[in-house]
Amino acid sequence: KSQTSDASNWRCSPMSDGSLQSAEAVHDKAVQALWTVIRPGYLLALFLVGWAANVCIFHRYRIDYLAVLGIGKDEVANPRQLVGIATVIVVLLSFVRCAAFAWGPSSELVAGVLVAYPLGLLALSSSLLPEGIAGYVRWRAPLSRALWRCLWPDGSREVPFVEVLVADGLTSLAKLFFDLALGSCIVLTSFWQPRQFLRANSDGALRLSNSSIVQDLQEPSAGMQRPWLSDSRELSFALDECSHSALPFFAWFVPFLIRAMQCVVTSRHAPDNLSRDLQKVNLMKYLSVTPVVFFAM
Repeated sequence: KSQTSDASNWRCSPMSDGSLQSAEAVHDKAVQALWTVIRPGYLLALFLVGWAANVCIFHRYRIDYLAVLGIGKDEVANPRQLVGIATVIVVLLSFVRCAAFAWGPSSELVAGVLVAYPLGLLALSSSLLPEGIAGYVRWRAPLSRALWRCLWPDGSREVPFVEVLVADGLTSLAKLFFDLALGSCIVLTSFWQPRQFLRANSDGALRLSNSSIVQDLQEPSAGMQRPWLSDSRELSFALDECSHSALPFFAWFVPFLIRAMQCVVTSRHAPDNLSRDLQKVNLMKYLSVTPVVFFAM
């Protein structure tokens, strides 16, 4: 108890508005910032497991979904492969969580996790994979084509069902895009702004360099040093700053916008009035998320 009362004089850190918060609150926000970039991986793993379950159901009841999707037999996703990829993702993220538990969350750790996502997408949609691995996961070719067509739809024809299916999958992963955008903002802010906002004096006191209010934060005694405190300050400050950004909410809305664009393209090439009206109803359904995103900002 005496140590807790003595430490109450130093366990504080500046927020973006110039106020102070306890070191425990700073550390909790740093963990929240790390979880922001870890959570998309778990969502992706859960999506892959659900995909594998769907493929198993199709095989079990002999549903010819290959003709519907317009893919060949060699491009079918193997459920074991999907579950294996999901398992690898979960194991790697578990190692990251163990590292954060051992050494505390840091800006470098958050940035490393965030960079892994575009690298994985690049490997999926390009020829960077070795020939042996690429032949083992041939289903990535139609998936990457469908992803590209979701971003750049062909307006001269009706949207194929495989592209509609992929776009619907993206709407199910909308939270993933929100977290990735927020995580990108956190990484950029933690690497640039805090080094201008937070300046450590030579005597160990922490001052606010961009604020008219100057606060001296005395360092704890040697027996109570916390190696994660410096990085936690940066992540906590970045999370406070990025929580006011509109970019994550726009990223959250992008999958629904993609699906709405597909409805517009399909309605233009609908064979009859009923199909055209159904596409317009679908369009209104996907645009109905607009007020939800707006009022969540």
